[in-house]
Parts: sequence; structure tokens; C-alpha cells
Amino acid sequence: MKYGFIRTATAVPAITAGDSRRNAMEITAIAKELAEKNAELILFPELCLTSSSCGDLFLQRTFIKECEQAISDIANGTKELNSIIVFGAPIMHNNTLYNSAIVMHRGVVKGIVPKRLLNNSMTNEQRWFTSGNILPSNATVKIGNHDATLLKEAIFTTESYSFGIEIGNESQAPLTPAAMLVSNGACIILNPSASEELADSNRQTKNRIEADSRRYKSCYMYANSGKGESTSHATYAGYNAIAECGNIIAQSDRFQT
Repeated sequence: MKYGFIRTATAVPAITAGDSRRNAMEITAIAKELAEKNAELILFPELCLTSSSCGDLFLQRTFIKECEQAISDIANGTKELNSIIVFGAPIMHNNTLYNSAIVMHRGVVKGIVPKRLLNNSMTNEQRWFTSGNILPSNATVKIGNHDATLLKEAIFTTESYSFGIEIGNESQAPLTPAAMLVSNGACIILNPSASEELADSNRQTKNRIEADSRRYKSCYMYANSGKGESTSHATYAGYNAIAECGNIIAQSDRFQT
């Protein structure tokens, strides 16, 4: 933090669907580049470690084991960075798979936030993932040599700021996770997303980001899946935006990555 401000960043890696080890290299390279530019908080999209377009590969144990190793790859590659990195990945706990956001700092997973509202009919996510609502409060998974806790309503706090996470279309729920997080002290909301591009959806997304940041009187960071994840069933545009108190202060062009 400098003069009461922090530098944040959103990024969309060039994803190869199903190749989590390669995607981990891409995420690590971008994180290093942004850390050199003094970004303190870096957000990547939902399920960017694998791509959200992997379909029934999510049901394969070998595939999930490879994802766990890829998370360790990112931890090893970013342990010298002072930036906090948030990225999406599938996490297995007690033979149940969760669509999750990983919070990592200096090579250690500080927490895992599971998605609780699974309502994306376009990608049929309920076929592969389970709502995080069923998790007990003390659920942990092994990531490398460390135990990481799955946290349903976590607020992550640093010396300078606090932040919380809602994933994808949880932002459209009647009572959003962000509303609860802000009520409990979060000043930054992160939304790693894998929302498909539809007619007029970009305008609606921009309006929602502006409205949410205004309503919560906070910073709102949004990172969506890129065009490399597009299939015959869904198109992704890779739109990123950062808004503060009702105004988008930085945004990306669509269909760039």
C-alpha cells in the first residue's frame, strides 16, 4: 500500500483446456510479470487452472490428481512473490469435487473458497461439482506439504486491507456472498468468473460490476474466462474489470486472450 492505495490486477491466461500443468506455467508467468509491476492482489478467472470447458474430464481421478500437482507447481513458482494470487481450480474433498478459488501467498495456500451457488445451466456445472454449502467448517485438503482449509464465507485480511470472494454467477443471487462479506468488513470483492458471452451480456456485466461496487462502497474485481476456452456450446470473451464505488476504473478489451 502507498498513500492509502493498493495496486490490484486482473488477468486472463491463455488456457489450454485440460492441460493443468501447462496452464500453471502460464498463471505463474503472468503472476511474476504483474508482481514486478507491484501488483499486490492478482485475480485470475474461475477454473482457469483447467478451463471450465473440460466436461466429463472433471470426473476423472487422474485429471484431478494432475490439478493438485499443478497447484503445487504454482506454489513453487510464486513462493518468492509478495503478491496475493487468486485463481480458480477444482478441489476434491472426501471424494466430492468443488469449484473453488485458491488464495495463495508466497507459495502457501492461505485458503480455498468453494462455490456455493451452482446455477450455470449452460455449462451444466451441477453434473461435476457440489455446492460448498455442504462442507463442514473444519474441512481441509493437502496441497503439497501444507494443509489448506476450505472456507465458505472467508474474509482474508492483510495489514492494509481485507477481501472476500464470490465466484461467477453467485453475484446474481438474491442474497450474494459479497453482501455478507462486505457486511463483515471486506473492502475488496473478487469475482473469478467463467460466464459465457451472450447477446447484451457484456453491457449487463458492466452494469452489475458498477452497481455492486457502488452498493457495497468497495472495490470490485472481475476476471472472466478467455476466448481460448470457447467451445461449440459456449463462447467466452475474457472481459476483465476493476471498479471502485460505482465507477469502472480499469477494464480490458474482449476476445484478446
